[in-house]
Amino acid sequence: MISLLKLKIPINIFIVFVLGIVLKIPIFSSATIPITFETDSYLFIQLVELLKYLFFGKGFMFAIATYLLLYSQALQLNNFLSEKSIVRQSGYLPAMSYILISSLVPEWNYFSASLLCNSFILFILSEVSIIGERGKSKTAFFNVGLTVGLSIFLYSPALILVLWLFCGFIIMRSFKFNTGLICLLGIATPFYFYSVYLFLADQFSWLLVLPEMNSATAFKAPSGWLMGSSLLLGVPFLMGGFLVRNNFRQMLVSVRNNWNFLLLLLLFALAIPFLNSNSNINYQLFFLMIIPVSTFHSYVYLSTPTWFSSILFWGSVIFILTFQYYTVLW
Repeated sequence: MISLLKLKIPINIFIVFVLGIVLKIPIFSSATIPITFETDSYLFIQLVELLKYLFFGKGFMFAIATYLLLYSQALQLNNFLSEKSIVRQSGYLPAMSYILISSLVPEWNYFSASLLCNSFILFILSEVSIIGERGKSKTAFFNVGLTVGLSIFLYSPALILVLWLFCGFIIMRSFKFNTGLICLLGIATPFYFYSVYLFLADQFSWLLVLPEMNSATAFKAPSGWLMGSSLLLGVPFLMGGFLVRNNFRQMLVSVRNNWNFLLLLLLFALAIPFLNSNSNINYQLFFLMIIPVSTFHSYVYLSTPTWFSSILFWGSVIFILTFQYYTVLW
């Protein structure tokens, strides 16, 4: 399987799709309508209400939408890493890693604001990388800022992505004061139009406009199965970090910058759970870390002997299927 997925052939797109279906059968068999919380943004709550109407209140339709989002994000990540040569000759290993990792934690398979936010992050990664390589017009900086603003408007803890974005500009050596102001203007644009709407509706309040942030997150104690998932997440990631470090000097400057940008995303994503106190969301708050972790995992599959990669892959698959069918957590 690993040897086949290393090849850049069209059939692998279908293989990754089928693999995802097999690993995510529980989200279809026990599909439910998403539950919104008070801490969810106005945009996400309205989006869920709209989809409830369009899907005729069917939880199965939300399951399909969730899977299609995960699958499209896997392909987006795969294309980004291939185009930028971040993981050379990777075939569809990054897409496979994304699907595999998202199956390790039940909460990562629900329709949520963080799931939608990941699609925005993939666009930001691509655009900032292009800006760093060739430089782009001021419109590009505004568009990137607007995407971050929409992410925050959709998912309040994504506010920390503002720091990640500006750190990315510094890493890519594309930061200037005027472009920074343009980017901030893009970030503020969704909130400006929402403020105008509230003002015209005579409902304006700063509490409704500004993203809600807290700092006292309480998580449920992890079970033995979740501890196993953590090991399957952490150990390959550390191995990937070691392998990337050993080859860092042989990489092009643009590739090194992208690796640093991805690592920064992981650091900021790990801080997000402490910016929201809604314990009902649980480990869903860690979802934004899946992009950088998948990248490091795919580097392990590519750089280690096939026998080791196969053991890691099939061991993860067996663990996920056992987790799903022999526990009540799914």
